[in-house]
Amino acid sequence: MAIPETSGPAGGGETGVRLPDSDRELLMALQYRFPLTATPFQGVAELLHRSESEVLRDTERLLRHHVIKRIGFNVNFKTYGMEGALVGVACSPEGVPRLRDALFPLDVVTHNYVRSHPDYRVWFTYKAASENSLLLEVEHLLRSLGLQRYVVLRSRRTYAVRVKFDLERGVSRSPEPLSRYVLPMTVPQAESLGIPRDLLEGLGEGIPPVHEPYREVLQRAGWSAGQLEEGLPRWLDAGILRNGGATLRGPVVGFTHNAMFVFRTQDLEQTCERLAYRVPEATHVVLREVLHGDWTRPGYIMLHGTSRQKVEETADRVAAEAGIFDHELIFSLQNLKP
Repeated sequence: MAIPETSGPAGGGETGVRLPDSDRELLMALQYRFPLTATPFQGVAELLHRSESEVLRDTERLLRHHVIKRIGFNVNFKTYGMEGALVGVACSPEGVPRLRDALFPLDVVTHNYVRSHPDYRVWFTYKAASENSLLLEVEHLLRSLGLQRYVVLRSRRTYAVRVKFDLERGVSRSPEPLSRYVLPMTVPQAESLGIPRDLLEGLGEGIPPVHEPYREVLQRAGWSAGQLEEGLPRWLDAGILRNGGATLRGPVVGFTHNAMFVFRTQDLEQTCERLAYRVPEATHVVLREVLHGDWTRPGYIMLHGTSRQKVEETADRVAAEAGIFDHELIFSLQNLKP
């Protein structure tokens, strides 16, 4: 079955492809039950009582039609000793294309959105070798474009990164138990543990839908399948790897709305920890530190849904349950780096 093109803008509207039940079941398994073995698609086939050839064929089709963005793991930049930040920029509508073009080719920029904040229109993530380098590079980049007003919000502690779209509920939702996916306070350096960088990079780039998807990555690193199967659970527990399995293209599967829920409380660390352990709908839970600019809400989570109403209802419930009174919901309007 061919997957039709999605209709409607990525920033709004309940649009997306109509997925048959068999595809929805497969996508849920690839997100939530992805085996940590050298032959994961065989494991998925066994879970779904299908043949592996059928699972491989359908997964390849869903990748080809851009329903699945990639299959693999998110490698924590902190394991390379890097610093990361969220940057919000005051930019006129006319200046957005120029800023987009400057950021698009940069590997250190992984997300870039136009959002609904009244002052800071464009928001992007940026990584650098150190906090000082990050500030200098962002300043040089933005001032070269004539952009003077911006905020730099360093990732002081990341409590959770677990981007999963529940196709039944229509909201982002983390696997249970949530405690299994809360990240440790400190992340070890991959080099100190003897993990080859090209191995981690291969896991982060994505694996193909074949019987032994890690074979080429392992051959390049000089590792065995047994070493990988032993390492994957440990690296996930250590926070070196995050968000294993399939990453879906939200708008294509109907998740057309997402928003930053930013907040301030008297005890931000306690609030962020509570959200990481108790709010399955939060795909990211981050405590940020203001390095530059005027910003008063350093608490941060991300929420996704198939409608604006679903996101707003989730945000209201989160605020009530966590006792958050000073907060703001900032919706994404356009993805500048899809």
